[in-house]
Amino acid sequence: MASTTFTTNHLTPHEAISDAAIRLVQALDDRSPELLASSLTEDASYDLRPFSFLADFGLLVGRENIVTKLLNAVGDKDTTHMLSNFRTQLSEDGKTAKLTCYALAQHWRPGQGQSWVFGNCYLMGNRYDGELVKGDDGLWRFKTFVIACTWSQGDAAVMSKSDQQKTEESVRKTASQFAA
Repeated sequence: MASTTFTTNHLTPHEAISDAAIRLVQALDDRSPELLASSLTEDASYDLRPFSFLADFGLLVGRENIVTKLLNAVGDKDTTHMLSNFRTQLSEDGKTAKLTCYALAQHWRPGQGQSWVFGNCYLMGNRYDGELVKGDDGLWRFKTFVIACTWSQGDAAVMSKSDQQKTEESVRKTASQFAA
């Protein structure tokens, strides 16, 4: 489990800005509301409208709302979010920044991530764009965060909570076939 102590004392500005995105996705994988909250301003906006093909997420506003909705949507799944290609742009006054990066986001139904029996997963290639502000504590936080899904593959039903019961029945059936 991730530590809830956050420090950027020895990071370059680029690393410290990028750390906000790293905290955000690690919080999803670790199911950590504290870590997720540390990556967002109190009045943050998180745009999930590009994911309307999965669910009616919409534009989320406010740190508490974002943390609750994201952890409810992804928190029960086995997930791995990997980030790369960070680009940052620091304002002249050093108080605001912009960030873009790419993410591979793999999602498995709860408990199926480490099993060789269950092949149903949902993988997305996403681009993250955000505007950040530097807090009085030196920690960078997202004020705006937008995800664009560039591509996806796999079973989109993995992302659906309504699919859970059907999945559990399928898991039991599949497992019993291998147990025989």
